[in-house]
Amino acid sequence: MSVLEWITTALLVLAMGGIGGMKLVGNEVGIEQAVRLGYERIRIPIGIAEVLAAAGVLIGAAVTDLEWLGAIAAVAIVVMMIGAAGFHIRAKDRFETLPSIVVLVAAVLYLIAINAD
Repeated sequence: MSVLEWITTALLVLAMGGIGGMKLVGNEVGIEQAVRLGYERIRIPIGIAEVLAAAGVLIGAAVTDLEWLGAIAAVAIVVMMIGAAGFHIRAKDRFETLPSIVVLVAAVLYLIAINAD
């Protein structure tokens, strides 16, 4: 496992696990953001998808025969972060778009790292 794969795995697991976990536990800030951005009805399914994506990346990185799972999870993260950036842009919340872009770039770098091996 390359250094890039280790770094991007850690970033994706922490970011997606944290973001998804916050949506699932329903903390006040997360609920307020969901209402403000207009995804309050699908907050829980999005949180589940984010936590599952974090688990997929972790399992894909940890188990050699399941690298494909990490790749699928990373592609799902790319799609989710495009959607997240879209919600922020639509809400004219441009500065808040930056974390989505950072996670998206990390997912792309993860895909590059696992394919370079």
